[in-house]
Amino acid sequence: MQNRLVPIVEPEVLPDGDHDIETARRVTEEVLAFVFKALADHHVFLEGILLKPNMVTPGVKCNARASSEDIAYYTVQVGGLVYRPSGRLVRRVNEVTLH
Repeated sequence: MQNRLVPIVEPEVLPDGDHDIETARRVTEEVLAFVFKALADHHVFLEGILLKPNMVTPGVKCNARASSEDIAYYTVQVGGLVYRPSGRLVRRVNEVTLH
């Protein structure tokens, strides 16, 4: 916070492919672990960042579709609460996670 800047960290796991939601969750966790390790290695004040992770969703070519409830559950499970995914599912995800 030396320069009064708040880093916005926005790692993205793309929904390309045919992976299921469990694979997306695992990969998102691995990406977040890598990102936080890199931030710590560079002495970033972690409490001062704004983390904007992706929603955890199955790949667009996956035959097993996920419900809004599942997407909300998996996204929150990996720590994703601050995001604005172009309006998709935002209202429903908030309903599921806040009630």
